[in-house]
Amino acid sequence: MSKLDDIAAGTRAIKRIDLPLVNVPCSLLPDVPELMEQRKKDAEAAASRGAPVVPATVEVGLRVLTGAETLLIERLTNKLAEAEGCKAFEETDAIFNMAKSLYTCAISCVDPDSDPKDPDLFFSPPGTVVRASKAGAYADAKAQITFADQCATAILASDHIGRDGIIYLAEQQEFWQDLCNPASLKMSEEQLWSLVGEVATEADPKTFLGLRLGLRWIFTRSMAALLMSSSLDKSLFGPTSPEDSKESSTSDVPS
Repeated sequence: MSKLDDIAAGTRAIKRIDLPLVNVPCSLLPDVPELMEQRKKDAEAAASRGAPVVPATVEVGLRVLTGAETLLIERLTNKLAEAEGCKAFEETDAIFNMAKSLYTCAISCVDPDSDPKDPDLFFSPPGTVVRASKAGAYADAKAQITFADQCATAILASDHIGRDGIIYLAEQQEFWQDLCNPASLKMSEEQLWSLVGEVATEADPKTFLGLRLGLRWIFTRSMAALLMSSSLDKSLFGPTSPEDSKESSTSDVPS
């Protein structure tokens, strides 16, 4: 028995998140009349059928990916991207990026109320659950690929997830993966200020988007903390009085 076998009995922690469904706007923005109307129609249609009303959010479990799962995602991503006409197999390509996000959701999202030691995949169609062996690997690799494809198909066919839901889930998983690997989130003070200089002088978000999601969060939070604690003139943040607002409306707005 290897040293790895001694620790292989551990269980991956599951992070619970709320996934906003289609027709639910961002909580930072005002609601939209068309979305409100559609939610009302959906509720009335569900009531007429005796079906449950579609909720605003649904709770999804996220887990860190193993090496085997990461390779599977890469393999299936390349396969789908090529079939859809992808030319550049990197995240700057929209097709490749969507394919990778899709399979990340299919494999990393689990039912938060199922057995944490052997959870059901969240998007698994009924009757297609494939259990892992005690060693943590699926006995039939072909069945695993088929299962992942079925989950991906279910996501794409859903009226409730949509493009933004797929991207949101994939980014949440990446953030959770980063938090579970803290070494990848460390940045010295010198590196932080160097990064500030690069981002401040660039006209596009290339450097910022090149950071892992966890580092983006640390960078943004650090900048927010500096602004909160600084002695910068409050006028930088907009009008602070009715007079300021009135003056701004006549002098700052371009004609």
